[in-house]
Amino acid sequence: MKKIIALFVFVPFCLSLAANETAVEKRENQPVKFSVSAGAEYSDNRDALPEPYQEDNVDLYITPMLALDLKWEEVTMLALSYAPTYRYRDNPSIIEDETQLYHNFALNFNHKPSPNLELRVLENLFVTDDPSVQENGTTIRRDGSFTLSQTEAGIKYLFSRLSNIDFLGRYMIKTYDDEQRQWESDEDRTDAGVTLWHQPGRQFGILATASYSKYGYEEYLGVDRGFDSMFFGVGLEEVFSPNFRCGIRGGVQNVSYNDESIDSESAPYAILSAQFIPIPTTRFTASISKMIRETFIFPFSSQDMMDYVLRMDWDSPVPELRFAVSGTYRVGDYESDKIAPSILNEYMTDPTLHEYVEVYGLQSSGKENIFVLRAEVAYKIGYGTTIKLAQSYEDVDSDVRWSFKRNSTNLMLTREF
Repeated sequence: MKKIIALFVFVPFCLSLAANETAVEKRENQPVKFSVSAGAEYSDNRDALPEPYQEDNVDLYITPMLALDLKWEEVTMLALSYAPTYRYRDNPSIIEDETQLYHNFALNFNHKPSPNLELRVLENLFVTDDPSVQENGTTIRRDGSFTLSQTEAGIKYLFSRLSNIDFLGRYMIKTYDDEQRQWESDEDRTDAGVTLWHQPGRQFGILATASYSKYGYEEYLGVDRGFDSMFFGVGLEEVFSPNFRCGIRGGVQNVSYNDESIDSESAPYAILSAQFIPIPTTRFTASISKMIRETFIFPFSSQDMMDYVLRMDWDSPVPELRFAVSGTYRVGDYESDKIAPSILNEYMTDPTLHEYVEVYGLQSSGKENIFVLRAEVAYKIGYGTTIKLAQSYEDVDSDVRWSFKRNSTNLMLTREF
């Protein structure tokens, strides 16, 4: 009714629009923000298991969030947020609780001691059941209580408007509550790197980067599956037009394993990304990457991975409506020479490990192909209220563990105060 009236009464509509914009701006400038999200999710494969072990379920959840945004003269910014989630599951497995409480804490601090120097600190802390350890959509484990902390610190120095150097340090640690899952899934990672960027032309940028990463896993049967990785590379960023830009990074990755029985290796790595905007309301983004990465499957120490990601975002002429669809295809190559020989020898002699191998259908080598498709639509109902519907499909075809398919539908309503 309001929209119909606005077609005939232009002046009141303009006054209403101005008032709405003022309300939005007022909320953005508020140091304290509060919102509540409530929703439901249906899944036809609760625990990401193969047939015929699939069970469907419905989750109901509510998430209040309290956020603090502080700014001091455009020099210092501090953002804090805390969002607990209460979840009810109508059909829990024998190792799950019917109800669960998650915690999510985030910190973002940025400070400019001088016009040319920027300091930043970020922290994300999760204490939760593992809904799915996902990176570009792949499910690693769907149910298991864990604590995950990710801390990042950085320093950026601007030599000029066209040149800067950025130093990065990052630490991640993930610990499961369940003792058996600890030795197969506990992990930590330390990253340190430096990137030098320069813009020699109006639409042209180059960079050089070097980084070090240390991956660690829980030791089991006296075997350390961790490894160190060094990246050395260069990159190119090009803006061909306001509607098309792309970038490429590539170089050499050197990997050395903590277990001396696994040979060190060197391999090329590459990351290619692009964005295309055919019309102002539509954006396409794509990326392809290849590198040696941490493993998601025990007892491998690493995997050689290819990632293909494509996403489309559409902003309706009606500002309240947003739509997005994304697809990910990932190929992980798991090789037997990335397994410590001592673990291979224990496959048949250690009762616990042998049972684990049998249950999970593990093999000593093979490929894992993962396809994930996700679509979501969001509609803003007046000021401060948004409803979002998301549909996802996941297909894991693996030679080294069980394969499965999973569909899920999520409906969420968020109210900002």
